[in-house]
Order: sequence, then C-alpha cells, then structure tokens
Amino acid sequence: MAARRVLPSLPSMTTEVPTRRAGAMQRVAVRSPRSKSRLAGLLELLEGASSSSGQVFILGALVVQGDAAATAHSILTNESLFRFGFLVSAAGVVFHLAWALLMYQLLRPVNGTVASLAAFVIIICCAVQAVNALLYLGPLLVLQGGSSLSGFSPGQAQALASAFLKLNGAAFNLDLVFFGLWCILTGHLIWKSTFLPRLRVPNPARTW
Repeated sequence: MAARRVLPSLPSMTTEVPTRRAGAMQRVAVRSPRSKSRLAGLLELLEGASSSSGQVFILGALVVQGDAAATAHSILTNESLFRFGFLVSAAGVVFHLAWALLMYQLLRPVNGTVASLAAFVIIICCAVQAVNALLYLGPLLVLQGGSSLSGFSPGQAQALASAFLKLNGAAFNLDLVFFGLWCILTGHLIWKSTFLPRLRVPNPARTW
C-alpha cells in the first residue's frame, strides 16, 4: 500500500486574528482610564497653580489692605503683573472644566446619578470662577477708565476699584464652597470605585 503524504496543517488565521484584536482592545480599554487619570492629574495641577497664582499670590501682593489709594497705585505701577494674574486666572477656568470633564468620564460608571450631580456642581463652580476672573480685571478698567469715567474723582475711582476687589474676594469664597461640595461627591465616587486601594484598619487582636 502506498504511503500517504501528510501535509502540514496551516495555522487558522480566522481564529488568531479575532484573538489578537480582542487582546489589543482589552489593552486599550485598560490604558484608557489610566491615561485619562494621568491627564486629569496634570490638569488639576495646572488649575491649582494658575488659580492660586492669580487670585492669591499676585493679587495678594498688589493689594494693600485698608488703603484704596495705595492699592490703586500698586495696580497701576505693576500693570503687566496684574494683567498676567488675570490671564492665569482665566486659564484656570479652562483647566478646571477640562479636569472636571475627565473626572466625570472616569467616575460615571461607578454611579451615574452622583457623577451627574458632581458635574452639575462643578459647572456652577466654573461659572462662578469665570465671573471671578472678570471681576479681577475690574479695578484696572476702572482706574484706566479715561473719558468714560471722567465724572469720577480719583478718590471715587479708587473706591470703586476697591469695591471690585471685594466682590472678587466674595466670588472666590463662593467658588470654594461649590468646589468643596464637588470634592465631597467626587471623593465618594472614588471611594466606591477601584481606582484607590481601600484603607485597611489593623485588627487589634492580631497585635498580641
């Protein structure tokens, strides 16, 4: 009987290709939340640095407490620094919105209702922050009003600029209230998720 020639079996391409695709999609699914988390952390850092630089450090260095005339002179003398503080404060609003959007996308699978509520709160927070940035520029516009504010005496213009600074401070405090509420909601979602490890309390019975 003639020997049969056995041909080598070829690998099945129809089974390998879907397997490879499934593995690639799984790796992308794993990396996507991780990449979003890292980007959210970067935006959080940029938002904190820009907002604190504009509203706390720069403005705090230019404002002379209890002296509207000295504050007006400080702002006009350091106009470039004051404008830079306004720009970084406005940039903080953009960073904050992008950061909040990423956090919503990350935490929505945990609890959609709480994530939506947190997104609503942070939108209000960013709106107040935007108003805060506009009020930041108010004192300089008043002090450089020109013909539009020609009816105001220098003392009245300085007092109006001081009023804008007080409104800026009040809006900043209101912004912190909404931001604190958002932090509570977001912290609850992070605790319920698997993004952070659970805190383990040691058992006192095992220490003996």
